[in-house]
Amino acid sequence: VNTGDTVITATSSFARIKLSDGGYVVLRPNTRFQIADYNYSEKPEENRSVFSLLKGGFRAVTGLIGKRNRNAVSYRTAVATIGIRG
Repeated sequence: VNTGDTVITATSSFARIKLSDGGYVVLRPNTRFQIADYNYSEKPEENRSVFSLLKGGFRAVTGLIGKRNRNAVSYRTAVATIGIRG
């Protein structure tokens, strides 16, 4: 899966996307999820993680990008209910 790709799950399927920085995203059934921009490199200032939820639902755990720079991680959606743990 690369930057610009859209992942779509079917009616009774889930998808788990493991990211190179150690984070992951779990997509619920009937979801359209786009990797708008993702870059993980040795230089922290170049790291970014931008995702767009077009339809459905997901659960995400941030990896090293979010731990190094919270502002480098972004989730875009029209409407959201957010729960934060930890």
